[in-house]
Amino acid sequence: MREARGDKDPRRICRHLTILAAFDALPQGFSALLINDHDPKPLLYQLEAEQPGAFEADYQESGPIRFSILLKRAAAKVVH
Repeated sequence: MREARGDKDPRRICRHLTILAAFDALPQGFSALLINDHDPKPLLYQLEAEQPGAFEADYQESGPIRFSILLKRAAAKVVH
């Protein structure tokens, strides 16, 4: 049986929504470690498009079998 692939794969959409919800719940200045079996660049692009400047991504591991990224929610900018 072939697995569904691409942006319309319901499993991918569900995973992205789950990760985005977890990131939304992350307090400012806190981090979460995302571990994946592929480079999550599409997720990072989506996060940047929806919340520009809200996070920093620091690759801890860069494949080829495992990717781990430390996602840090940016602290609020103080305007004087």
